[in-house]
Amino acid sequence: VLLRDIKSGKGTPEMQKQLETLQESYQSDLRRASGEVTPEELAKEDDDATAKYEAYTASEGHEFPTGEAKYSLDDLKSSTATREVNGYTICLDKTLGAGQMGEIVAGYNTATGQVVAFKRVNQEEQEHIARTNNYPEGVTDLEDIIKAETDNPTLGVYRDKIEQDGELIKVYDLQGQDLDSYIRENGKLPPKQSLDVVIQTVKALRDLHKIGIVHLDVSPMNILTTKDGIRLTDFHVASVQNGNNNNYSRGFVGGLRWMLPPELFKESPVIDESSDTFEASILLYRAVTGKY
Repeated sequence: VLLRDIKSGKGTPEMQKQLETLQESYQSDLRRASGEVTPEELAKEDDDATAKYEAYTASEGHEFPTGEAKYSLDDLKSSTATREVNGYTICLDKTLGAGQMGEIVAGYNTATGQVVAFKRVNQEEQEHIARTNNYPEGVTDLEDIIKAETDNPTLGVYRDKIEQDGELIKVYDLQGQDLDSYIRENGKLPPKQSLDVVIQTVKALRDLHKIGIVHLDVSPMNILTTKDGIRLTDFHVASVQNGNNNNYSRGFVGGLRWMLPPELFKESPVIDESSDTFEASILLYRAVTGKY
């Protein structure tokens, strides 16, 4: 339509610019399909897109959904089953969830009253996952690598570790509601909120990829909402580069099956950063439509 109007003399400078942008995008897609795009060109496209987004948010601001945390400090102080450990009060009867890696309960810093979450880690399971996924020698917890090599606050790694009497407890900042629950209660997100959530998630994934880790479970249940943004959590099914060829190793398939990229269902899946990109696109669909 643009080409027709321009050729008939009805075109405007803005229409000419739109046409050129579409043509450039089309040519870029053709080059991608033929494998002609270099890593440097992809990095430039990524940087350009990031710059445009940041320029937009500089003028319009961010807009994130804000869910309430499950427990307030007053709720926790009413607990009848507490345990004092290393300056923290763990409220054993204030559960937040349980998963493959262990039980999660709420509590607080005894001195400051800051509300936190505690994950009691199943160390045997963690060591099994490390062996199965061929973690680098001496590494049993990818959060140790993430905490040491990145400073992106969107990556919701532990703030403290407690080892006592053979038990490992990880301490996390207790953020707001998980995105899946928030959408169930409030419906789909407005377009701007959806974009802000997913772009912040993708920027966190990019920082993970830079240190050789793919998340592989970018589900709404692993996105926590806060007034300052979101937190990407739960790295226990992530895969890490290991070996001279920088391949990712994967010994089992975890995560939500309706979000997994098709390649992970193969007998010997080939894993790379695009697996996270696929899941982030499903996350965007969930946010915009409120559906799975």
